[in-house]
Amino acid sequence: MKEKHFQLLIFSPPKAEMGINMKRLRNFNEDWVKSYLERNIKSFDVCDCEDCRLDIMAIALNKLPPQYVVTEKGAIFASVNEMSHQRMVDLATAVTEGVVIVSSRPSH
Repeated sequence: MKEKHFQLLIFSPPKAEMGINMKRLRNFNEDWVKSYLERNIKSFDVCDCEDCRLDIMAIALNKLPPQYVVTEKGAIFASVNEMSHQRMVDLATAVTEGVVIVSSRPSH
């Protein structure tokens, strides 16, 4: 039986030529979760070190459906008016669930 060999390919992001904006794919919810957590972290009884913040964000993002958008690099692509009331509630709930999990079992 012939063995199959797999090659690990390492991809690096393409370099933009001077003066050309590159489009990129972005999970819209990442920015919302980060912003919500930064604005509200002090009101939660949880460690606010970078590790705990990232753990909370990872848990919250895994509870939310991805919301991918295509934007120009560095562009502001959404405003609070574009987010429905239900999505805001879902986001707040997901972050709060992340806080509860991380506060009971911090990774440090």
